Amino acid sequence: MTCTIRRSVTKRPSLPRPRPRHRPRLSHWKSQHVRTFTHTSRTSIVGGLGGFGLELAEWMVTSRGCRKLVLTSRTGVRTGYQRLCLQRWRRVADVLVSTAEVSTEEGVRRIVEEAAAMGPVGGIFNLAVVLQDALIENQSAQTYEAVCSAKILGTQRLDEVSRALCPELDHFVVFSSLVCGRGNAGQTNYGYANSAMERVCERRVADGLPGLAIQWGAIGDVGVVHDVMGNDVVIGGSVAQRITSCMEVMDCFLSQKHPVVSSFVKDDPSSRSDPKNKQDLLLSAAHILGIKDPSSLNPNISLGELGIDSLMSVELRQLLERDYDLTLSMQEIRQLTVSRLRDISEGRTEGFTMPPGDVTDPGRDKGNAVSVVVLQKLSAIVIPDRVIVELNGEEGQTPLFIVHPIEGHVGSLSELAACLRLRAVGVQWTPDVTTHSIEKMAAVYVQRVREVQPEGPYHLAGYSFGGMVAFEVAVQMQASGESVGSLTFLDGAPGFMDRYTAQRRGRSEIGREEHETDLLVRFLCLYLDLDVFQIKHQLSEHSTFEDKREAAIDVLLSACSQDEARPSRYVVGAAMRRFYEFGRAGSLYRPQSKYSGDVLLLKPSRLPKTAADLTYDYGLSEVPVAVNESVGYVRTNRDCMQGSWRAEI
Repeated sequence: MTCTIRRSVTKRPSLPRPRPRHRPRLSHWKSQHVRTFTHTSRTSIVGGLGGFGLELAEWMVTSRGCRKLVLTSRTGVRTGYQRLCLQRWRRVADVLVSTAEVSTEEGVRRIVEEAAAMGPVGGIFNLAVVLQDALIENQSAQTYEAVCSAKILGTQRLDEVSRALCPELDHFVVFSSLVCGRGNAGQTNYGYANSAMERVCERRVADGLPGLAIQWGAIGDVGVVHDVMGNDVVIGGSVAQRITSCMEVMDCFLSQKHPVVSSFVKDDPSSRSDPKNKQDLLLSAAHILGIKDPSSLNPNISLGELGIDSLMSVELRQLLERDYDLTLSMQEIRQLTVSRLRDISEGRTEGFTMPPGDVTDPGRDKGNAVSVVVLQKLSAIVIPDRVIVELNGEEGQTPLFIVHPIEGHVGSLSELAACLRLRAVGVQWTPDVTTHSIEKMAAVYVQRVREVQPEGPYHLAGYSFGGMVAFEVAVQMQASGESVGSLTFLDGAPGFMDRYTAQRRGRSEIGREEHETDLLVRFLCLYLDLDVFQIKHQLSEHSTFEDKREAAIDVLLSACSQDEARPSRYVVGAAMRRFYEFGRAGSLYRPQSKYSGDVLLLKPSRLPKTAADLTYDYGLSEVPVAVNESVGYVRTNRDCMQGSWRAEI
């Protein structure tokens, strides 16, 4: 582990001229003091209910004598583990949880005043973090604003208010990142926000006030990086630093006077030259994609068909270069198949070549195997003729009604239903049901459900897109006086579609035509390995949605040979329109009524990078319901309800 101190200017120049630029100097520092917190002063931790925040609070209370603590979180207490920690700490300390908004002056004043009411404020720690990772072409003003709000605005407000209201402040600490000093692909906004925080701390030290910014490398065991990428991640040349190590260096940092310090565990490239130390390539790729069991994957399916995006490709390319001395383009990485990844991992790279890609004919140069894979996927495209369908052979008067995902049918839920020990009934879309309004769609489903079960209590569930429809069904049933016994979300939530759609399109506001193109490309990516930028350009040449859709149908059908199992042009076109209209309806849906009762959320224990910035509860905390949350092992791709793990749900 490396602990370094970056020396910077600590006094303002007396002459009215620009401050001289000093070259940072690195020096090793050995802690000689154990920092303790007084029993009378109060310490505030912004972001204190996150993974790192809970560990910091545990260290302060149990090891360093802190007896007055304010933890700040916009969402408040939301998990059983957070409640358990608070219970334990409150046996020996006075612990307050505040939900004030740290990015506003009013919110910060409220936090400081709540703390000051019970004693002088002795420490302020800002651990707030928001990630909106994307390559620069996918960044926008909105993504920068989201990341900078908690870090830059929060730190500035804390600085301003503490100068006026906290004369006895001993510690003003912000958690920065090694990304700020060394950079990391897709995190320009995160690096910028951390850099601004560091400048605030430098100015405070120059003014004779406490100020400390800690550049952490990758943090293991807890936190955002661990939740998404685990303990084996390498970021900015650093590997995960265990949380116990982080706490050990806190004494060192809190006992010195330099405004910017760093702590990280340097990656050792020489250790990776040994084949025994190389990461298994297939497992690493599956981890990046958020796939739990790669052994269940078709060996001929490509990474592009599995949904790898540009940011994931960058991470996998770095892994190939570091561990396998193999340099590939982004398009070549998208064309890698599962079987080819196994070959590379086992050292069979002799004569390694990649087939030329062609956006207009994705399957042509990959042989018949890829055509078969595409055909298997296309065969699942159907137009349902019944709203209600029995999913298993179980009997019962009060079945579990499961609403369809965005495909409109419940074919992907059959294996899951077979594992249930109760009657499962699927709710499907049919052509006579509107696709333009979640409320109107739910109204039709309410009638069909009542035909199966005339009276409540009703047990409802929805998979992905179906989660918001199931929520609206439950709300309408309660509004009419019916009883809803349970409501379960399978990797979805009322606002999930809007959040995920916004995240996938770069979180920026786009026009209708671009939105049409984006949704059609997303539909194609469910079935084909495509160069997204090229196909977007190709579809954008057409002015109307119908012309775009016809061009997209040509791309899809040309990827597989003529076969009786191949769906007709009409069926594929209808599926595209349905996908588009469901996507628009979902992104526009805003719950207007309250749901009374608990809900159960089953979600991935580790999100893929494409969804890493979704909130922990998929936004359920913003919906007027009581949440009883549980975590299941659910893959976030279109085959996620199939596979050997489904019984765990």
